[in-house]
Amino acid sequence: MNHALAFVDADCWLGPSRMPLPERLRGDALEKLLETMGNLGIAEACPTSAPAAMQPAGDGNQRLAAALAGRGNLHPVWMLAAHHSGEASDPAETLQAMRQAGARMARVVLDSGEGYFGRLHLLQLEGLLDQLSANRVPLIIDLGERKSVENPDLAELLRAWPELPVILTFPKMESEARVLCCLLERYRNLRVSLRGYQILGGIEEFVRLFGAGSLVFGSNYPHFTPLQSMLHLIYSEISENEKQRVAGDNVRDLLRQAWGAHP
Repeated sequence: MNHALAFVDADCWLGPSRMPLPERLRGDALEKLLETMGNLGIAEACPTSAPAAMQPAGDGNQRLAAALAGRGNLHPVWMLAAHHSGEASDPAETLQAMRQAGARMARVVLDSGEGYFGRLHLLQLEGLLDQLSANRVPLIIDLGERKSVENPDLAELLRAWPELPVILTFPKMESEARVLCCLLERYRNLRVSLRGYQILGGIEEFVRLFGAGSLVFGSNYPHFTPLQSMLHLIYSEISENEKQRVAGDNVRDLLRQAWGAHP
């Protein structure tokens, strides 16, 4: 696919999944990811371990880091789990493991059926949030399939940890755009993944209201093709500079600043 944008997919998965995949994506997950990136012209990606969402997170995270070692265009995303219940190390040890593995982004998945957090419970997360914020490590908050943007804990998280970059990802924006706009207007540490913001004229309106710095490209690959979100951005009526910021520069800036590095 020919285009001039250097895309970074900030919202994708690697490894066996509980969801069935089309036959063309079955087989070696890393090989299929690289093939998809090559075919579509995606320069970099930030995969999360799919097994880490279903088994001890530490095992999945470490295997992901080992699989991506030496690949400068693939940046591992660390799946977070609750340490109070013994499912993960304490927050300081978790962040140390992340840093040693070269991970510069973390993720929590809110899923009442499976996963480590049925809801955004700040009492469970505050130690991790303190550590992530102190190190400027971006956090993906994955609302899963049924979680609402209209969540007082989300607003409180953004207010209480203003130095923590948060990327919000959700399946589809339908009736809660007003709530999302309120959060974006009030909390400058919030970014939104493009994959759920499939609204006619939505990119143009989003950039007009909040600037191109608050929107990042993400696809939820392999469950969805990156092509839909890519075309949504490529054919949007915003400047080429704004398109490049959304396509990849915003995520590159976040990764560059992780662990307290200067912009």
